[in-house]
Amino acid sequence: MENNENLLIGIIIPIFNSEIYLEKCINSIINQTYRKIKILLIDDGSSDNSVKICNKFIEIDNRITLIQQDHLGAMQARKTGINKIECDYVTFIDSDDYVDFNYIENLASYIVDNDMVTSGMNYVNKKIKDGILPGNYLIDEKSPIINNMIYMDDGITRGILTNMCGKIFKTSIAKRVIQDISNDIYYGEDGNFVYRYILECKNVCVTHYCGYYYIINPYSITHVIHNDYLINVNHLYLSLKDAFEKSNYKYLLIRQLQRWISAHIRRAQYIMGFKGYTEFSYIIPCKKEIANKNIIVYGAGNVGADYVRQIIKEKICSSFRVVAKNWNNKVKILNVEVEAPSVINEYNYDYILIAVNNDDVKKEMLMELDKIGVEKEKILAEKPLYIESFFS
Repeated sequence: MENNENLLIGIIIPIFNSEIYLEKCINSIINQTYRKIKILLIDDGSSDNSVKICNKFIEIDNRITLIQQDHLGAMQARKTGINKIECDYVTFIDSDDYVDFNYIENLASYIVDNDMVTSGMNYVNKKIKDGILPGNYLIDEKSPIINNMIYMDDGITRGILTNMCGKIFKTSIAKRVIQDISNDIYYGEDGNFVYRYILECKNVCVTHYCGYYYIINPYSITHVIHNDYLINVNHLYLSLKDAFEKSNYKYLLIRQLQRWISAHIRRAQYIMGFKGYTEFSYIIPCKKEIANKNIIVYGAGNVGADYVRQIIKEKICSSFRVVAKNWNNKVKILNVEVEAPSVINEYNYDYILIAVNNDDVKKEMLMELDKIGVEKEKILAEKPLYIESFFS
């Protein structure tokens, strides 16, 4: 190594119920050939023996610090680590993974004059690498890093892998970028950070070195599809779209982003057997809020009809009724009677769910609810999730 043996490199490990894998992970880190490291273990509210294992290693290696927090998710654990650590560069290692004994030394050898170093990883029985060829790249509109950040020209091969692991970041930039990453995005959150981070870089080094071993944990959130997956993907798209639109490379990046989001949607459809998303045009954006609650759906058009179908099929609410401004006592949705808004105050409800896509109509509805004395805290008026709106 040249000119970098004195760099302090921080290693942040978010931990949640990882007792099966944790010892192998930490052992691979404390035995690194690159010795000038600071190891930050962030326990995210584990209920198993993870903390006990951490404390055992603290006793034998003074480079290790343990921070405990309530269960807030992996991204918040990384934020906690970034905010606490003081070092020149930082890397992330998941607690169910492990690395080669010279992993940090290899990556550190490329770090001088670069804001980020990327590498590949060992995934099951194969090595996966960035599609971009190894080299040092200046970040500008001519750079392959920008033109192929998410996908190569074939539209299939990834340009820069989305994983936060397998990379070294300049701590000062990482501290700034990670604050803009929402904890509510839990599919694709790594890519949300990595792609935003690249936009803050002057120079990036791509290597095809594979010293990181990714272990498939069947309980990991990345291997499970939840009912709100598409809502999460929508948040991911809007978050990165906003970042890309503020950059100098808007048109180059948004086209790649749309392709990536399309892949997320296809993944959900495949895993769920093309159920759940293809049969509804409009998805309820606040399923968590209305779960096991008494709901009044306000609106009986296309949006209202889709909401009612989801409520019935997924058994979301304890009870629900449907009201509509242009009420007709002959109208029913799946045999559910549609009533006039004037009956709202006759019922005991937790929330009123606005079921329209038109902003002007929604405004009229909110004014009507205000007139009859409905509390604002009981109104859920978030815009419905419409698949085609991803790319509008």
